Amino acid sequence: MKLTPFLVLACLSFTAAFAAEPAPEFPHYVLPNTQLRPLPHSANGSDYLLYVALPSDYATAKTKRYPVVYLTDAYWDFALYNGFYGNLNYDKAAPEFIIVGFGYQGTHTNADYDILRRPDYAPPPEGKADQFLRVVEHEIIPFIEKEYRVDPSYLDPERQFARRLLQPLRDARATRTIPSACRRESRRAATPLRSRGEIRGVE
Repeated sequence: MKLTPFLVLACLSFTAAFAAEPAPEFPHYVLPNTQLRPLPHSANGSDYLLYVALPSDYATAKTKRYPVVYLTDAYWDFALYNGFYGNLNYDKAAPEFIIVGFGYQGTHTNADYDILRRPDYAPPPEGKADQFLRVVEHEIIPFIEKEYRVDPSYLDPERQFARRLLQPLRDARATRTIPSACRRESRRAATPLRSRGEIRGVE
């Protein structure tokens, strides 16, 4: 079959129109009541990004204060812990609390994060966990307690640290140099809350 010039032109026009059709755009899912807070350049030379999740009533309960749970690897675990928090809160198994996750400014791959985090979580002499923990104590925690309504009754020694935060502290070399505010590791994110009678088992 021999194609006429008109038929060829029509086919090309149809193909071009189909190829130029933009792909549909769909809305992104965003975790509610969350913020990203970049920190100024830290004393250890890193540029940290804080992932903050606030209780659902934070904006309306203007005088209410909350305990804080801190965790590392927020770029991997923040959404996971936020989900745990939602379950605990829904079941009334724990008081409302603020979640603060530690991350790094900029756009990174998983491999990049692994390189960035290694010095912070490895004890001396292989890493600089002692310097990172000083940043936590003297820069990150004061920033959070200034910017948000933190419950002072939960402050040192009962700041809450998710289990993965203090991994380097299990090494005796790091334990000798850790800041006082970071000495208490939670077996679960809210273990000290349990000791205050504010968290109970869930069936």
